[in-house]
Amino acid sequence: MGEGAKSEGSAVSCIVPGLFGYSQWLLRATPGVRVLYLGPLLCRAHAFRETIAHAGCCIWLLPAHAGSSVTAPYTGPEATDSFGSLFLRQSRSMKDSSILFPGAPADDGTDQGTPPAFEQSAPQHRRKTGRVGDWVARHPALAAFPFVLGGALLLWEALVRWQEYPVFILPRPGHVLQKTLAMAADGSLLRHTRATATEIGAGLLIGLTLAFILGYWLGRSRTLDRILSPYLVASQTIPVVAIAPLLVIWFGSGLLSKVLVTTIMVFFPTLVSTVVGIRNVDADLRELMRSLRASRRQLFLKLELPAALPVIFGGLKLSVILAVVGAVVGEFVGADVGLGFLINLGRGVLDTPMIFVAVLMIVLLAQSMYWTVTLLESYLLRWKQLGLTDGD
Repeated sequence: MGEGAKSEGSAVSCIVPGLFGYSQWLLRATPGVRVLYLGPLLCRAHAFRETIAHAGCCIWLLPAHAGSSVTAPYTGPEATDSFGSLFLRQSRSMKDSSILFPGAPADDGTDQGTPPAFEQSAPQHRRKTGRVGDWVARHPALAAFPFVLGGALLLWEALVRWQEYPVFILPRPGHVLQKTLAMAADGSLLRHTRATATEIGAGLLIGLTLAFILGYWLGRSRTLDRILSPYLVASQTIPVVAIAPLLVIWFGSGLLSKVLVTTIMVFFPTLVSTVVGIRNVDADLRELMRSLRASRRQLFLKLELPAALPVIFGGLKLSVILAVVGAVVGEFVGADVGLGFLINLGRGVLDTPMIFVAVLMIVLLAQSMYWTVTLLESYLLRWKQLGLTDGD
């Protein structure tokens, strides 16, 4: 009697770790990971079976058709509630498990895998949570934007209420919203924003064109680079706020002076990125194209431009931001329309909400231009992204 009780205790001590190991094995969906848990699990099952065979207890846990050895293949019906039958079915889902672990059931060529309930529920759960998680992983800035904006507005509102600032010192978010709606209703906001956007667009067009052309020839000719580089660097040491008044005096307070200031701002970053991009072209590829008798146009379009675009876009992203800064600085110095003019006007009449509206529109302009360049980069350089994906 004591010996039977001892055997039953041994059986219980075997089945508890066995059930735990079996549950851990089921949670590993891939066969390559399951195989790491199969060896210890088979040892527990074998010890459990031997204990039952000697004690004559808990026979109901074993399949009636399992035979006298745990390694005997299971040939009975698939539907069973016993732990032993379910274990044997799961263990046979491993490829070559009998080779990796002597004593494991031989593979019958089929893979029942995880029980049907687990297979059906897990993918559905992953689909529900995976879509949101994938979108957040791809767009972390957009996902965090509502929380950042909401937190900033709450802190802003709390600060104004706590310190009881007057409107001309620090207006509440509601005051800024009211001013925005009023300026949008009378058309002044659109008029000033359109003027600044025109200056930015014209300055970008001229500055980028000149920078691309000169940067290409500086990248191809070391001699030309040695001649012009000192003068180009010296021109960038002069602050734009010192040049802008001169341009307003020479060309007036109209559109031209602001376009020239914007052109100066965007020229140098694009020039440097173009020179670096052209010089980074592989010399062996250049020689290969020449050996194939490629024309100068083919060499530029098929090799040099695609190879230099990743570097050029880096300078272009900086240039579009500096273009907005240049246009606003030009409007500060002398203008009768534009977002910079609105800031000067609001400062003169202590209309702080107007200043906030102008700053908000400047930020929106810069952000829209930056993300436009980013989308253009992702479209033109999709070949590079595909290449990196294939390499990974």
